[in-house]
Amino acid sequence: MPPNRRKTSGDRWDHFEIRNRIAAILLTVDDDRMYGKVMDVVRDASESPFGVFAYIDDDGFVVAPSLSRNIGEDHLQSEIPIRFSPDSWGDTAWGIAVRRKQSVISNRPGGILHGDIPITRALVAPIIFQEKVLGFLKLANRSTDYNDRDRKNLEKLANFIGPPLHSRLDRNRRERNRDKIEEVLLKSKSRLTALMGNSTGMAYQCLNEPDGTMLFVGGECRELTGYDVKDFISGSVRLAFLVHDHDVGRVWEEIRTKLHKKLPFESIYRIRSRDSGSKWVWEQGRGLYDDDGKLVAVEGFISDISELKHTEEENRKSYSQIKSMAARLEGVREEERRKLARTLHDDLGQTLAGLRFDLYWLLKKIPENQACLRDKIRTMMEYVEPAISKVRSIYTELRPWILEELGLIDAIEYEIDSFKLRSCLRVEFETRFDFDEHSLSREEKTAIYRIIQEALKNIYIHSEATRVRISLTENGAGVRLRIQDNGKGFLSSDLKKPSSSGVMLMKERIAILGGIFELSGNPGRGTMLTAEIPAAGPAVCGRYGSETTGRVT
Repeated sequence: MPPNRRKTSGDRWDHFEIRNRIAAILLTVDDDRMYGKVMDVVRDASESPFGVFAYIDDDGFVVAPSLSRNIGEDHLQSEIPIRFSPDSWGDTAWGIAVRRKQSVISNRPGGILHGDIPITRALVAPIIFQEKVLGFLKLANRSTDYNDRDRKNLEKLANFIGPPLHSRLDRNRRERNRDKIEEVLLKSKSRLTALMGNSTGMAYQCLNEPDGTMLFVGGECRELTGYDVKDFISGSVRLAFLVHDHDVGRVWEEIRTKLHKKLPFESIYRIRSRDSGSKWVWEQGRGLYDDDGKLVAVEGFISDISELKHTEEENRKSYSQIKSMAARLEGVREEERRKLARTLHDDLGQTLAGLRFDLYWLLKKIPENQACLRDKIRTMMEYVEPAISKVRSIYTELRPWILEELGLIDAIEYEIDSFKLRSCLRVEFETRFDFDEHSLSREEKTAIYRIIQEALKNIYIHSEATRVRISLTENGAGVRLRIQDNGKGFLSSDLKKPSSSGVMLMKERIAILGGIFELSGNPGRGTMLTAEIPAAGPAVCGRYGSETTGRVT
């Protein structure tokens, strides 16, 4: 494009006149023509036939709106500003000026500007505002060399243009973001509207502002809250104010945490409905973000789950009653075991012991020449001794007297020693030297002992294992029992067999105490049993720190 031939009186670099002309352009001319108009003024002042007024966009590209209109025949009709990515700047005068934040003078032939125009001389001044390069002014191909005076004059104009250019770019950025946000909100509103057609509840969309301005409210708003849509849209009712005082802190913390991570959120809480008092609701939602990742709005869906919560509460009460009944039943079973054990010990045990004593007495009284009678008595004694041992074994299994008299750890070790004699398996028992079994109730000790007893029996009968590891540890949450073997493992279907009733009894014992029971295993890889019993009162923990000591039997 040929230079403006209009002549001005006096110095062409009359900054007062040039600034007035540029200020008028910046205030009144739209973006499509502003860059070219400003460049006309600057070229006229410098007597340069060609020039470029460019800015740097949000992606770091150099955008030259004036270049697409003023340079190159191929671009005379172009309406799209030419963009240069950072990797295309190379060693151009303007590339050096932008990177170094310094003006550049080049009075020797250079590259092709854009199109067909070779560059013979060039002067570039970066446009800097608040230490950030916003763009540059470039003059080219004057008939005489550019000098230091031209550089200073162009720098003054670049500094003058910096603030209004920053303001314009920032305004354009906000407008683009607003358009994108409006597009996102519009799509979101359409999605919420479609959702409301298939669901019962209340949908909303609100801006991320201190007052939480509602942009959209739909669905069963009145039925859920007792308020109309207009009450929320006008701001006379805030959704946040309806959340129950006991829940509000937890709810907003849950939502804020998810939004900060850009994740969908959901929460269950109570609201105060104007018409029907307190209600339980379930809310799910998500944040809406702009291109910079800034949260601009929140949308969500709230449904009434009061009936579900009522049913859940009834189920909880029923479960609590069942658990209480199971606990009483387990207590009755243990009491029956103790009664049966006492019966065996006091009646059958004493009878067998008396019979054995009488057989010894008869053996001594019968003369040596009555060999037949003596042999018969010895045979009877051989029957009595195993019967006495069996009664003792049943007695110990029914009533672990050592558990009551010596404590949990000694009872476990006694059971393991007895099991090793019967099974020839290697059993390792590990606990901590500071394990505080006094923190456990009688029911908890009994449950732990019975689970170990049942687990060892199952391992011996079903697992084909050669080694068993048992650990009993405690932490701030309670007590953890872990039993692991190296046997053949099991399939999940095995737990449905009648022979797995022992597992169900172990699970029941832990459930009664409010604990967690897990049984895991794969064929050929052994089985792991884990039972966790929560602390009933203060945290069950070691008295002397957290050393990982071990007691191995």
